[in-house]
Amino acid sequence: MARRVRDSKLESRTARAKLDARGKPYYRSIGPGLHVGYRKGKTAGRWVARFYVGDQNYRVETIADADDTLDADGVRILDFWQAQEQARDRFQQMAGGEDRVAGRYTVRDAMDDYLEWMDANRKSAG
Repeated sequence: MARRVRDSKLESRTARAKLDARGKPYYRSIGPGLHVGYRKGKTAGRWVARFYVGDQNYRVETIADADDTLDADGVRILDFWQAQEQARDRFQQMAGGEDRVAGRYTVRDAMDDYLEWMDANRKSAG
């Protein structure tokens, strides 16, 4: 099980209520290339996950509603800890399973990716 990351500004409803409403999420890094974010609206917020995809680019996905007004149910409404778990699960799925999780990119993985790229982009010598 991955280590839970703490953030006093995002952990509780009370702390999140003090944040300003804005379109840009408040992010917290929870692993290499992985962030969980809280996007606060006028009445409630949403949890988002940000994944590093390379070339200084990120992919952002909405995970679920935050437990600002209703209690977390673990599916549609999540607390901070559940949002971390969801973000890690989605990151793992996006990475192609347990063997391709960030931080465990092996030389074999790099060679496989390189050979696949070469097959797709090879120019003829003639």
